[in-house]
Amino acid sequence: CKYCMVACPYSVRVISEEHGIVEKCRFCIEMVEKGEQPACVTTCMTRVRTFGDLSDPASEVSKKIGKYRAKTLRADLNTKPSLYYRKA
Repeated sequence: CKYCMVACPYSVRVISEEHGIVEKCRFCIEMVEKGEQPACVTTCMTRVRTFGDLSDPASEVSKKIGKYRAKTLRADLNTKPSLYYRKA
């Protein structure tokens, strides 16, 4: 019905042509479970993407969030997103 695509406040729902269903990014969970980084991180030519354990304050991603005062989108919705952005 695609209602979730319309309702998503982040506009990240897409139709998977392969599976014929609505999906969102899962950060290449299959790769992460093998200890690898998601494809978007390993292929980023500018190396600006960082992936890691947000619950570990010593992780690279946690340190960068603090250092650059990165923020989530739509914090007002209280959806507890795990994707952070920093200003350029």
